[in-house]
Amino acid sequence: NLTVGNTDNEHIAIDNGSDLLFKNGGTTMAELDGTTWTLGGATGTTTNALRISTAGIGIYDSATNYASMSGDGLEVYQSGVSVASFGSTARIGQSGAESVTVGSNAIVLDGSDGTARVQITSDPKVIIGKADDNRIEITDGAFSLFEGTTEKISIGSSAVQVKYDTNNYSQMASTNFEVY
Repeated sequence: NLTVGNTDNEHIAIDNGSDLLFKNGGTTMAELDGTTWTLGGATGTTTNALRISTAGIGIYDSATNYASMSGDGLEVYQSGVSVASFGSTARIGQSGAESVTVGSNAIVLDGSDGTARVQITSDPKVIIGKADDNRIEITDGAFSLFEGTTEKISIGSSAVQVKYDTNNYSQMASTNFEVY
């Protein structure tokens, strides 16, 4: 063991040649333990601390309110629950609850039950409503209204269709109006 400074005040201690401690009296304010630096307390401290290791960086207000950054991205926790994630996909809000997710193929707004309520996809397509329920879909080719999985109204560049089902519908084009 090696100590530099007065142990009643600020000092540095090397314990057993493995831990480097920065102390204020008997309180550890920071510690280098192997490949982990902890600022704000001893190794393992999760209250008002910053922890840097080969696994990543953790910024702690408490054990349940913190941010963690690694090679996978940045994750933010509140009350022990992930409330935001920034990596190859970015999410703001709890996964499986009300949230906004931005990925390389889509932007999705989820409702309180975690079901997509609004989607903007790279197809390109805009979907307003649940994908398998009453909804509006806008694509390059048409503006469509669905009841469940059945398309009820389609407004395309060449015609407007109002449908009962795929075999029974009316269609209006620039030159005619037909009922099937």
